[in-house]
Amino acid sequence: MTSNKNQHTGVLFLGMIFLLLIMFYLPQYAPKLIHKLNEYPCFIILVNFAINLPYIALFVFSAIITFFSTLLMKYLTDQEHLKSLKKRQKELQKEIREHQKKGEFTKLEELNKEVLEISMSMMKASFSIKQLVITIVPFFLLFFWLKEIFMGTIGWSFWKFFLIYILFSIITSTIYRKILKMA
Repeated sequence: MTSNKNQHTGVLFLGMIFLLLIMFYLPQYAPKLIHKLNEYPCFIILVNFAINLPYIALFVFSAIITFFSTLLMKYLTDQEHLKSLKKRQKELQKEIREHQKKGEFTKLEELNKEVLEISMSMMKASFSIKQLVITIVPFFLLFFWLKEIFMGTIGWSFWKFFLIYILFSIITSTIYRKILKMA
C-alpha cells in the first residue's frame, strides 16, 4: 500500500513539474507557433470564420474542445465508481432532508460528514493526471490561438472572450455528459 502511494505521489510530483515548465515556457513560444499556423489555408479559413461570425465560431471551437476533453474524461476515469458515489450521495441527501424534518441534528452531522467524504472521493476519482498530461499542451495552444483571434483580430477584451468561452464550454459539457451517460 505504501509503495503504491509513494509511486502515485512521485507521478503526481513529476506531472506538476511538467505543468509548471509548460506554464513557464509556453507563453513565450506559443505566439511564434500560432503565427506560423496562421499561414496555412485551413487556419486562414478558421480565422475568417471567427471574424465573420465570432459568437458562432467561439461556440463551435469550445464545443469541439469540450467534446475531446469530455471523451478523455469518460475513458480515463472509472465511471462506474463515480456513478455509485453519486447514487450514494443522493441517498444521503434524501436522508438528510428526512432528518431535518424530524429535527435530529446529531444524525445530520454524521450524514453531512459522510456526504463531504463522498464529495472528496468523487473529486479524487474524477481527476485524472493522465487526462491533464494528455490535454494540457494542445489545449493551451488552442486557447492561445483562440485568444489571439478573438482579442487581437476581433478586438474583444480578455474577460469577454474568456467568459463566453467558459459559458459555451459549460453548456456543451453538460450536453455531452448527458449524451455519454457520464457520472
